[in-house]
Amino acid sequence: MFRLLSKKVYLISLVVFLAIGVSSCKNEQPKLMKAVTQFDTEQQRDAHIALMRKDHKDLLKHKRDETMLRGIRTKDNSLKACINCHVPKEYNGKILRHTDPEHFCATCHQYVAAKPDCFKCHVDHPVDDKAGTASNLSQDQLDILHASISTTEALVDNKSSIDASTQEKQ
Repeated sequence: MFRLLSKKVYLISLVVFLAIGVSSCKNEQPKLMKAVTQFDTEQQRDAHIALMRKDHKDLLKHKRDETMLRGIRTKDNSLKACINCHVPKEYNGKILRHTDPEHFCATCHQYVAAKPDCFKCHVDHPVDDKAGTASNLSQDQLDILHASISTTEALVDNKSSIDASTQEKQ
């Protein structure tokens, strides 16, 4: 009898808890700051929005791997391009940081409770194009950078072969 009563109380409590939780959820998507650069057509804009909502994380990971592990630097899917387009140089008289709720990236990441680590290394606001580019590095600095990338790539390849051999043994 006690067991049956306890199950009923548990189920009623669960239903009440879920009803309160669902009714208090915001169902509207976050309001994004208007991008600095605009598309030529609404179709281009809508296609870009759909792609980024679905795949931006994968695009950024791919770009990271191409750059950091293989030393391939292109402007395609560049985080710098995202920041320069979506984050204004100033907002209400201050530079927006990724921790500010108005920051383009923070708007959605806070909504979905994600904590991206991009800005541990990358700048979270637009910067002058001349600052910090590879073309500003000396040849010695470029050689050191490429050597570290090659070492990292070798470590990744070595780890991949170790993982493959471990899976074969299992």
